[in-house]
Amino acid sequence: MTSILDALPIPLSVTDKDMKWTFVNKVVEDMLGVKRADVVGKHCSSWGASICNTDSCGIACLRNGKKETTFSQGGRDFELSKKVTDTANKMVNNLRATSAKLMEDSRHFAESNQELARGVTEQNSHIQEINDNVDMINTKIKANAESSSNASVLSYRAKQNALKGNNDVQHMVASMGNIRNVSNDISKIIKTIEDIAFQTNLLALNAAVEAARAGEHGKGFAVVADEVRSLANRASQAAKMTSELIMDSINKVDSGAKIAEGAAESLNTIVSDFEQVSDLIEQIASASNEQSCLVGSLSKGIEQVAHVAQTSAATIEGLAASSEELASYLETLSNMTV
Repeated sequence: MTSILDALPIPLSVTDKDMKWTFVNKVVEDMLGVKRADVVGKHCSSWGASICNTDSCGIACLRNGKKETTFSQGGRDFELSKKVTDTANKMVNNLRATSAKLMEDSRHFAESNQELARGVTEQNSHIQEINDNVDMINTKIKANAESSSNASVLSYRAKQNALKGNNDVQHMVASMGNIRNVSNDISKIIKTIEDIAFQTNLLALNAAVEAARAGEHGKGFAVVADEVRSLANRASQAAKMTSELIMDSINKVDSGAKIAEGAAESLNTIVSDFEQVSDLIEQIASASNEQSCLVGSLSKGIEQVAHVAQTSAATIEGLAASSEELASYLETLSNMTV
């Protein structure tokens, strides 16, 4: 607004009711050789015209109903009339109305900027909170990825141990099969021993009969035959007991073999399950690493948004302050009178 008044080709000064200057334009500054800041607030008589502090003062004439007055200064003739004053007042009134409208608009603009600044500040706070939560999520995802990796290692070890146990069980089943085969062979041998003992017992009986027929000459042979028969009976009983023990061992071996085979099948199932679990853990670890990378990128993006929000808030606060300053200046200008 000052630049508009300074661009007018005519001298323009504004005073308050006490005839103290509130404004002078550039033409008055150049004509009087003064600065606006030095004369504002001083009595208009500091103009130094010949009519100052006389009844011919332009303001005094207007107050007394005189329509015009003239004076000369610096080789120039000046005419102060009601028509000029009315024109100036009309111009000032127009400027005042424009200033009032601008002041109202600038007030609304300042209020809007302040509200926007508060919103941006609150948004920045929310963005910071989101960023903190994203950092926390990223930390947990990294911890999950590390735990998944450790679990994958442990699962691999357990899988290797299960495979080793499965191999050991297979070897045990094979050994039990060998034991069963050997026991069957021994059982056959025992059967042969039993047959021999039975035949020996029959021979001993025949020898005893023949010794009895021989009378006195066969007594010694009868004693031997009796001992052979006794030994045959003992051998038969021992073979029978051994056979029973071997059969019992074979039954237990068969039972143990079935248990071992069941354990081998269970271990095979465990190994298969371990392989699936290991694959799932590896997938989880890979997904966690990918999520960590994505969350890291998201965190950087949020930081950039937060930086832009902070910059915007500072800019808006500056605009609000400028708007308030402009409104204050327009209010001062609207209170000027000619």
